[in-house]
Amino acid sequence: MTDTTHLGLPFIEDSQAQKHVTHNEALRILDAVIQIVVDDMTRTAPPPSPAEGQRHVIASGATGAWAGHAAAIATWQDGAWVFLAPKTGWRLWSVADTSIFIFDGGAWQALAPLANDVGQLGVNTTATTPNLLSVKSNAALIAAITTADGGSGDARLQISKQAAANTASVFFSDNHSGRAEFGLSGDDHFRLKVSPDGASWQDAFVIDKSTGNVAFHGFSDAAAMRSGLGLIKQASLTDATAERVMTTGAFGLGGNVINLTAVQSANASRPTGFYYCNGCSNMPTAGNGWLFVQQLASDYCIFQFANASDGKRYTGELLNNVWTGWTRQFMRIGSNATGKWTIDPNGWQICTQSINVPAGAFTNSAWGSYRDCGSWALPANFSAIYGAWGQVVDGAVGSRSGYASYIYATFSSVSLYVSSPQNSPDSSTFTINAIVMGLAA
Repeated sequence: MTDTTHLGLPFIEDSQAQKHVTHNEALRILDAVIQIVVDDMTRTAPPPSPAEGQRHVIASGATGAWAGHAAAIATWQDGAWVFLAPKTGWRLWSVADTSIFIFDGGAWQALAPLANDVGQLGVNTTATTPNLLSVKSNAALIAAITTADGGSGDARLQISKQAAANTASVFFSDNHSGRAEFGLSGDDHFRLKVSPDGASWQDAFVIDKSTGNVAFHGFSDAAAMRSGLGLIKQASLTDATAERVMTTGAFGLGGNVINLTAVQSANASRPTGFYYCNGCSNMPTAGNGWLFVQQLASDYCIFQFANASDGKRYTGELLNNVWTGWTRQFMRIGSNATGKWTIDPNGWQICTQSINVPAGAFTNSAWGSYRDCGSWALPANFSAIYGAWGQVVDGAVGSRSGYASYIYATFSSVSLYVSSPQNSPDSSTFTINAIVMGLAA
């Protein structure tokens, strides 16, 4: 044997001349392979002006003086390149990569965990499948690279799944038994789920990925969602169950009795709220209607009633448990094709209309000439009439001098006549501004 087994250092033979040459060669090899530090590991051609002792790992595809020496350690010694073929287990430090590399018998591999591709990593614990990254710590920090250090200043943690049917989520456990999970679980909607035992799970809420709508207790359990939010609607218009949501047209602000029947009094003391009088006693008018009660004290209530059939409204007070009586509310104004009408809170009604009278002849009588101008169907009926008046006007000149109107009225219509006491009849067209006053029906 002329060389050592591992480093290939030459032996000095017994009868060898110039033993110093062999000894010096062995020293150079030792200097090249002990505490190996190379400049880089990616060169395929020698540098143009290497320094004495400069070392490189030759990359695959080398040319020139390095051709055929891929993965070897090239050292510039005494004006020439010397090549050392690495053996399995050799280690070196690459200045350019700031990493330790180990030769595995075929190529140089970065020493974990400094490499980019690590099969698994445990921090203060052992990483095992499927938890290829395992950390045992009381806290963890991800800090952003600041813009001053060349970063964006942002810090973002991304969890990416393969497809919509897979899961990308954050899982919270009690001694490794799941209790809560949020993320994209089984689809692309955002979910928050909870579990009492790690086995049975319930959606707390789901956010739709397309609309952003939030469904509490999930899409599949609408009843539980409504119940949890107190969104159970009334079973009927008069359902007074506590915490029910009112349906359109329903009343749920009163006490336990919402629907007042014939055995109940409309003007009795009761809690503040809305009620419906369905044939109950002491109503201000015939017919059913809605009742609002404001209870200011046990013996003091203010009542407002609206009749369901005609919309008439009334107020009343129960003061010191003494009923003051019902009073009509509001002035009502309306109109239709036959005129206008106004009703005050006490039931007084006024109807008005401008009536165009066509040309026609006058009739002479003992008290003068008169003209029958037809009838006027009132816009609203009366229960009593206390006055009817009219004024004859001409659109061009205002009141027509010498003419007066006489009106005979019933509860629903008016007969119109125009008289001429000067016995100078006019057969032209004109207008009567008519007005009737009385009590509304």
